[in-house]
Parts: sequence; C-alpha cells; structure tokens
Amino acid sequence: MERPDFFSLKNGSKSKLPFSIKEYEKRLIKIRTVMSKNNLDMIILTSMHNIAYYTGFIYCSFGRPYGCV
Repeated sequence: MERPDFFSLKNGSKSKLPFSIKEYEKRLIKIRTVMSKNNLDMIILTSMHNIAYYTGFIYCSFGRPYGCV
C-alpha cells in the first residue's frame, strides 16, 4: 500500500456566530480598548466563557484544554 507524502485537509463550511456581527464588533472594540489602556499587544483567553464571549467559539471543556491568542 502506497501512502502519500502529505495530506491536505480542507476546512468545512464556516459556522455562523451565535450573535450578530454588530455585537461581535462591539465586543472586539471593548477588549481592544482594555488592551490599549494596558499597553498590551495580545491577550490569551483560557476560560471557555471568555473564549465563547469574544469569539463565538463554544466548546466542551471535558476534552483537551483550549486557548485563544
């Protein structure tokens, strides 16, 4: 059996946000304002609640730990 040297995996269809684009933009403006006031170039979110709030990505914490940069 011959195996390929590499494997390409295509992304599936994009999921819809659980909130409006306007709400998403509002949340990003707020977190970017906090970052600017604290002279931060990035933040790391590790709480599933914060990840869901700022990105709309909802996951179960029973598996691997997740983070968002």
